[in-house]
Amino acid sequence: MLPFKTIVIVASRPQRLPTQLRVGAELATRFQSHLVGLFILPRALAPFTGRASSSGWPAVETERARFRSDSQRMKVTFEQASNGRNFTSEWIHEDADYTAAASILMQRGRPADLIISGPMDGASKPGRLSNETERMVVESGRPVLLIPKIVASLPVGRRVLIAWNGSRESAKAAFDALPLLESAHHIKVLRIAAGTEDGTIGECQSAERFCQTLARHDVHATAETITLSGADTGSALKSAVKAENADLLVMGCHGRPRGCEFILGSASQRILCDLPVPVLMSH
Repeated sequence: MLPFKTIVIVASRPQRLPTQLRVGAELATRFQSHLVGLFILPRALAPFTGRASSSGWPAVETERARFRSDSQRMKVTFEQASNGRNFTSEWIHEDADYTAAASILMQRGRPADLIISGPMDGASKPGRLSNETERMVVESGRPVLLIPKIVASLPVGRRVLIAWNGSRESAKAAFDALPLLESAHHIKVLRIAAGTEDGTIGECQSAERFCQTLARHDVHATAETITLSGADTGSALKSAVKAENADLLVMGCHGRPRGCEFILGSASQRILCDLPVPVLMSH
């Protein structure tokens, strides 16, 4: 499997960037990648007051000035972390004043091998595609590595838990993760069955067959099926991460379209809102 040669870090908050950079710079060093730091200046929108007035614009421009200041601070942080390393890098500042931020994310993210982002904002409405993090996972077509606020140790991907249910999404995520799996020390392919479920032999065999495929890449993994006993899938995955002492969770992002929205699956939503470890997610 080809390594991640172009990695894009979505820089949104100065306090989150150092942790994202620790992971991104380590991966760029490992794969000798081109590392991109991407900042998107939000669109200027005057607050709605219910009457024709320009009184809201000074506050909007003050907010935009703060974002520009954040961009400069993050650029310095990015360059300090990248200079003198064995990979190339560039900082990109985009202005979304006339183009939707989501469109810029897709334009910059889709040509990359891997996108690195932070956790989903807690303010995002449950079940709705209302956050750039969710949109990247669902719409970019690329694997997205979501980094929690704290990463205990590097490198990421020594102990990997793969969530498997035989679906398109889980298969895509698992194969997208192959560059990381090739250097992993321990890999568990986990299938979570509902307590009332029967006829699961085919999907269990599917997990075993995926392990056999990995073996042909000289990657050793074991398959396991657990049955839910009252817990939801997201909670079960978090418990399994802890039990396996995993430092990376690989999972597909499940959901369904509804009009102009995208309703995320409950497990995807729960993991996105509270990352237990770095999560590589694909849709």
